Amino acid sequence: LAGISAAAVHISRSALAPIMLLSPLTAGAALVSPGKLYLGIDAGTQSTKALVYDAAQRAVVGRGAVSYEIIESDVVGRAEQDPAVWVDAMWRACREALADAGGDAASRICGIGVSGQQHGLVALDASYEVIRPAKLWCDTESAEEAAELSKSLPVPIVASFTASKLLWLKRHEAAA
Repeated sequence: LAGISAAAVHISRSALAPIMLLSPLTAGAALVSPGKLYLGIDAGTQSTKALVYDAAQRAVVGRGAVSYEIIESDVVGRAEQDPAVWVDAMWRACREALADAGGDAASRICGIGVSGQQHGLVALDASYEVIRPAKLWCDTESAEEAAELSKSLPVPIVASFTASKLLWLKRHEAAA
């Protein structure tokens, strides 16, 4: 992504305006910058996907995807991944999408959109370094903690929520 300008990394409302104007609600207003591209990144549970979208053409012009697995475990309910795998997959998927788009696509990126998993827990130390594999949204190893939290809160907490994972981490990996 070396060809993407620093300005593209800072997403402002004005940078997103062309995408918003192309929504079905606005019937595709024509206020798009010819030659400008948008990079979309989705970091999912099974893969990271990237695409390059040409708003003027209203077309996806480049795609990339990198698959990965959940770390194998004999522990019932455990679902974890190494966040470093996500970062590597993001770079690889973006390079694939930009190569698929061809030419000078990287230098024409004017906006980046990112989506990802929710309710996962990436534990960091004081230096913001990852200290253990991420507990995914589908990790239910913290079911006991979720039940306990549910008893003391006005709303039910399920094991997939981050709060139960934090309590689980405190109890089972206090050194982390």
